[in-house]
Amino acid sequence: MKKDELPVFEVISITEEPETGMALMDFEVNEAFKDLVRKEKGYKRVTRKRLSDFMLEILHKAFDKIDEYDIVTEKENGENL
Repeated sequence: MKKDELPVFEVISITEEPETGMALMDFEVNEAFKDLVRKEKGYKRVTRKRLSDFMLEILHKAFDKIDEYDIVTEKENGENL
């Protein structure tokens, strides 16, 4: 599988909502990532809400290293994702 065919989720920014103290995350995904969400969840359409929910689930798994998920930064792998 080529690099441009891999599912990519890129965090653009994480900010704190001043009124609630909750974190807000801006992100971008490629079409391969949307295809992954469709396949994993059985969706025909992928909405922003569905992407957000899926990413939250994956982030929890990555933080806890569940189901082979992990966090990799650009500095660790030496290339831009």
